[in-house]
Amino acid sequence: MMFAQLSDLIKIPAAILAGMIVSSVFLVVMYQGISLPLFGQIYNGRLQDAVDAAISQQKVTCDARVEQLTSSTEVEALRSTLERERSLRRMADDAAAAADNRASIALKAKAQSDEEVERLRVLAEQDEELSRPNEKDRSWTPKF
Repeated sequence: MMFAQLSDLIKIPAAILAGMIVSSVFLVVMYQGISLPLFGQIYNGRLQDAVDAAISQQKVTCDARVEQLTSSTEVEALRSTLERERSLRRMADDAAAAADNRASIALKAKAQSDEEVERLRVLAEQDEELSRPNEKDRSWTPKF
C-alpha cells in the first residue's frame, strides 16, 4: 500500500535499483557458485579460518616433501660418492698388491743375480790365468 502512494518519479528508479540488485545477486551466485560465501572476502569468518588452516597444512606438507626430496637427493649424491671412493680404494689396493708382487719378484731376481755373481767370482779366483785389474787399470775408468 505504501508503494502505491509514491509517485512514478520515485517508483521507476526504485524498481530499476531493485532489478539491478536482484540481477547482481543472480550473476554472483551463478558465476562464482553457491558454495562460495559472498561475505567471506569482507570479513574473516569461520570458513576463511578453515581455508587458511588447510592452506597452511598443505604448505607444511609440501615443505616436508621438498625437504625429503632434498634429503633423498643428498643421500643419493652421498651414495654415489661413497661408491666412487670404494672403487678408488679397490683400485689402490689392487695397485699396491701388484707393486708388492713386482717388488718380491725383483728381490728374488736380485738374490739370484747376486748368487750368480758370487759363483762367478769364486770360479774366477780359482782360475790363475785370469788377470785382475790393478791400480793403473782402475785409473782409466771414468769417475762418475
